[in-house]
Amino acid sequence: MTITASSVATTAPALERPHAAWSRPVSGPTPGRPDAAACRMLELLGAGLKDDAIARTLGVSSRTVRRRVAELEDRFGAANRIQLVARAAVHGWIRV
Repeated sequence: MTITASSVATTAPALERPHAAWSRPVSGPTPGRPDAAACRMLELLGAGLKDDAIARTLGVSSRTVRRRVAELEDRFGAANRIQLVARAAVHGWIRV
């Protein structure tokens, strides 16, 4: 790969502001605050726990955790878990 002045110029703004996306408004559906159980699950996801650890903490099966996360992703229009946790944090539903 050859690095040229033009390639550096086009990528420099993105490198200078890597967290610029966090300041943009969240788009997509926001049908209301999740219930307390969903917020707790989102907090655990945000803390980096895996499904099995979340399941043990909440007293449910790991399959239930996966199902509930998928339901929340659909409900809030999140493409993945990271986006789901980010949206929850931006809306103030959880603290990460």
